[in-house]
Amino acid sequence: DWSGSRAWFGQFEQADLRSAEFLALNDKARTAAGYASLSAGRHAQAAADFAAVRLDSPLVGKALLGYGWSFFERDDFSGALSPWQSLATRPPESAAAREGLLAVPYAWERLGRPDLALANYELAAQSYGAQLQSLHRAVEDFGEGELLQLLGLEADLARDWLQPDAGPTGGPHAGWLLFLLERDNFQLAL
Repeated sequence: DWSGSRAWFGQFEQADLRSAEFLALNDKARTAAGYASLSAGRHAQAAADFAAVRLDSPLVGKALLGYGWSFFERDDFSGALSPWQSLATRPPESAAAREGLLAVPYAWERLGRPDLALANYELAAQSYGAQLQSLHRAVEDFGEGELLQLLGLEADLARDWLQPDAGPTGGPHAGWLLFLLERDNFQLAL
């Protein structure tokens, strides 16, 4: 029941907490509420929910995607373009960014601009091709090399992790690690 879930997610709006945990939970609730509203056909409410997600949130990609769809479903194709164009410039390792790459030309197509649609479909195809090659290289390298070296973590072992700027550096394939670890075949192999 989408309407019931929207009410449940709404309880987080009432809380007046500003801890990092609450903010992350609120972003998650707003994103889920946005998709619940979108599925229920309440597109204006969905847009408001997605707009409430912080721009520095890890969920901003999913929120931008949904925000664009909330405009698209109201036949406001120009309104959908702005969040999708922003999303299309983000790293393509996220599913939301990859969908944004295809949503932009779809909106141009609906706006009656086949020239811009074609150009953006070609850009999306190039990006998908480059990402596919990168993923294949990562899979091959993960199968052949030492994990610490592949992820660029060998040098990190000697670093002082208590320093504020001493976060992990990552290697050439670090961006694909989460994607590969979340796959069913990897999880089943564990």
